[in-house]
Amino acid sequence: CAAALAAIGLIKDELAANAAKMGERLLAGFKKLQAKHACIGDVRGLGLFIGVEFVKDRKTKEPAGELVAELEQLAFTKGLLLLGCGRSTIRVAPPLVLTAYDVDKGLELFDACLAELQALWWKEAEAPTAVLVARATILQSNHEFDRALADLNRAIAREPKNGRAVLTTTANALLA
Repeated sequence: CAAALAAIGLIKDELAANAAKMGERLLAGFKKLQAKHACIGDVRGLGLFIGVEFVKDRKTKEPAGELVAELEQLAFTKGLLLLGCGRSTIRVAPPLVLTAYDVDKGLELFDACLAELQALWWKEAEAPTAVLVARATILQSNHEFDRALADLNRAIAREPKNGRAVLTTTANALLA
């Protein structure tokens, strides 16, 4: 009973205030990222419970569920654990003991992952060959073989004859 009362006292006296302060910092950071990355359609939340919604186009608000799945996987490889929620939202719910350093580092990793993935989500006609090949690699790792093969075929069609052989070998190795 004494331990429970001590825990409740700690939450009321220190952790609730920290959650409010770090939540404001985190929300402000996500709002800055929203201004930087067109794929972030909305940022909302209270305290340390925040949702970051991803869209293919801010005007149509079409959900970008594929991007969320890829963001979760890429962030995990960089040490940032993200949880999807709904069709195209990342739920951010860190622990109450979160520090300013943790917030800043998390936002830095989130930004780096988004920058890396956005390069892969260009419109098909604008995507350079290297981007198509890189995206095909990610799609292949997600077992989306048809989309990966389509990207590689577009890349192969753009290359001069000598480059086609290299891309064809890459495609065969990737999809083997």
